[in-house]
Amino acid sequence: MIRRLLGHRGASARTPENTATALRAALQDGADGLEFDVRCLGDGTPVLMHDANVDRTTDGTGPLADFDRRSIARLDAGSRKNRDFAGERVPLLEDVLAEFLGRAYLAIEMKEILPEEVLRTIGDAVRANVAADAVLASFEAKALERARDVVPALHRSLILGRETPFPPPELATYLGLSGMFAPHDRIDERFVVECRRLGLSLFAYTVNDPGRAELLLALGVEGIISDDPRALRPHFPAAG
Repeated sequence: MIRRLLGHRGASARTPENTATALRAALQDGADGLEFDVRCLGDGTPVLMHDANVDRTTDGTGPLADFDRRSIARLDAGSRKNRDFAGERVPLLEDVLAEFLGRAYLAIEMKEILPEEVLRTIGDAVRANVAADAVLASFEAKALERARDVVPALHRSLILGRETPFPPPELATYLGLSGMFAPHDRIDERFVVECRRLGLSLFAYTVNDPGRAELLLALGVEGIISDDPRALRPHFPAAG
């Protein structure tokens, strides 16, 4: 079984989330893969951003949909974390794929239903890179349904919230799921067994305590998503 340690929005405990610096830091800290969020600007350009507006993570204000490639490039996405990261930019998805696809396992969280053109771009990039290993993940079944229709060859994982019911077998089959992401505090032996029954891999988020990570690995989860890969790496088996 392959066990993976993923940096949650990169090494977001110590660097600005969803930035190129955060992704690079996660790999330097020993992560096997990267989890990051994708949304589209008003002109359709996909970028890394968790929120639907830029206020929390940049020096700008307003909905992400109000920005285009030129205006998003002017925002500082680092200073709110720490002045040492001043000048960090909001990454374009195309640049992230060019730098990291094939170097690490990529968990691309679709924060919205992505346009077909964006999904095809991801699919083309994966097909063109023989070392590529990636999954499209989302809380939204509709986003996964769109991905299934446009890029059926790409792996898809459903993300559960703390109150989201466990998906029935019919939904897992309909969406063609290969895996599931779940809050770590929902996962116990029974939860793992249910995932196995559906043939789904299981990633736990967001795990920052090494002891909890060890317990989850003992239960049989395939992946741990952490803000602090550096803290968990010594407690984690090497990638398979």
